[in-house]
Amino acid sequence: RMLSIRTRGSRTDKDRRVRLWCYLFDNLQRATDEIFYWCEWENSIRQCKKVLRVLKLTTLDIEKLIDQISIERSSPHVAR
Repeated sequence: RMLSIRTRGSRTDKDRRVRLWCYLFDNLQRATDEIFYWCEWENSIRQCKKVLRVLKLTTLDIEKLIDQISIERSSPHVAR
């Protein structure tokens, strides 16, 4: 009986990662759509502003992460 060894770069791993990213982005889109429609239904400026605060903070966090990843990638001493 032969054992199949899967490495990080294997097709199966890549397929799983692609499916996971699709799943996560679908959930993100679904959540933002639901929040949008709920704010619209409630006719709530207050909730709209709260959503904007959360989205702005999340955007700042993601921008910081991008900067951090860029720095790590440019450093020759960081293991990847």
